[in-house]
Amino acid sequence: MKNKILICAESMNIGGVETAIYNQAITLREKGFEVYIASESGSYTQDLIKNGIKFIDFKFEFLCNKTNEFIKIIKKLEINQVYIHKTICYDTAVNACFLLNIPYVIFLHIGLEKEYDWLVNSCNITEEELKVYFENAQKIVCITEAVKNYNMKKFKIKEEKYKIINNSINLSIF
Repeated sequence: MKNKILICAESMNIGGVETAIYNQAITLREKGFEVYIASESGSYTQDLIKNGIKFIDFKFEFLCNKTNEFIKIIKKLEINQVYIHKTICYDTAVNACFLLNIPYVIFLHIGLEKEYDWLVNSCNITEEELKVYFENAQKIVCITEAVKNYNMKKFKIKEEKYKIINNSINLSIF
């Protein structure tokens, strides 16, 4: 069976995270994976499609339960692994992966101290839930040692769970 990867993002407009996702998708496709991106459409969308990436127009939202809708997408496409790039995707994507027993990787692109606080204070999510999301990830990919150390200390997660990719644009190491 061909490995099918679904990458989750907020949007595919031009930006640092989006450029990393663009490069990741192209690199994974070149390595023989079937790659899908679930995201709102943006500046990169048409170029990704021209490069053989399948695009699913999907709006991730805080405080909006779209898990069942996302489960249908994963089942229909027979996805084997999910890559999650933004906190806005966590509840929908991680919960779908839990229910379907699909491995997932979380990517931490920035120092998230205030973002975690914002999630806990503004959204219907607890630090315990975030800890479960991170503990159950197949891997947590961080852009810096500081991001890794902060996440590891805050959620008491074992170091072997982490991978640091300082320049997430160079994805040849995948």
